[in-house]
Amino acid sequence: KIDAAEEAPAEAASAEAGRIGRRRGAAEPPAPEAAAPRAPDEGFTVFVGGIPWSISAEKLEEDFSECGKVTDVNLLTNRETGLSRGIAFVSFADEAGVRAALKYDGDDYGGRTLKVTRAEDKPAGGGKASGKGGRPGSELEIFVRNINSHTEEPDLRVYFEKCGDIAELCLPTRASGKCKGFAWVTFETQAGFDKAVALNGQELLGFKLEIEKAGQHRLAGASGNAKGKGKGKGKGKGKFAEFEVFCQNLAYEVTEDVLRKHFKDCGEIEKMHMPSKVAGKCMGFAWVTFRTKEGMKCALDKHLEEFEGRRLKVEKSGQHRTKTEDGEAKET
Repeated sequence: KIDAAEEAPAEAASAEAGRIGRRRGAAEPPAPEAAAPRAPDEGFTVFVGGIPWSISAEKLEEDFSECGKVTDVNLLTNRETGLSRGIAFVSFADEAGVRAALKYDGDDYGGRTLKVTRAEDKPAGGGKASGKGGRPGSELEIFVRNINSHTEEPDLRVYFEKCGDIAELCLPTRASGKCKGFAWVTFETQAGFDKAVALNGQELLGFKLEIEKAGQHRLAGASGNAKGKGKGKGKGKGKFAEFEVFCQNLAYEVTEDVLRKHFKDCGEIEKMHMPSKVAGKCMGFAWVTFRTKEGMKCALDKHLEEFEGRRLKVEKSGQHRTKTEDGEAKET
């Protein structure tokens, strides 16, 4: 049973949403305008952003039904947490419903500002991947590390939403529910992406965030200018990137020297990047690049071996980013 007090925020947001709809005068479906009707294959779907986290798909349908008959509501959620991402697609039975819904653009909705556009007007690549658009490309994605382990997804969303609309946010967590210290955030626009990158070095919950374009750590050896605490910083030329492994579940006391000794029998290490907290302790994961394919395979064979009191997890770098819905890693 849900405590009434817990329902209060959602009820408050829902009530406010209802007032917004009535203020717009959309209680009755507006009469179709004189403009020629849209072709059937274009559909009558709008993209809605800025939805309060507490709003359910049912409540969204109820509020937007003031614009006209709603035929479908797709409220997007985070694959890992199941929490609302604050964006949705709402489909209407006719053009009149779409036109009425578009008038909500810019309105306050439960404390957040709504963004309502025709689904096909959403930036290319935005939205869900089943036909109403896929997520923006990695060109607008940032990689964030050195995140406080007590940080939750809403904390990160609120922090980065001041930069612009967020298309997708992935904050990996441990079995305990605490975050692993890194995340990926994809923005809808270049402006949002640029503002987020500019926050590099700023604090969130007492930790100085390290922010860069997603995949940038993979290019550390290309120019020698990328950040990193590994001993191989700046030595490589990027040609060994395909022999890189991602290690996780490291004890916080582990140092680069200790990890290097563990992989000593695998061959020469081109470079290593082990992010650390402000206190200098390991954040629990690292990237290790070998000079040969054989070295990488040797390292992969150490997957689940006991290392400093923990089960070391080793996988080809990038595998954690290409999981299928059933949790199995794709071949790369």
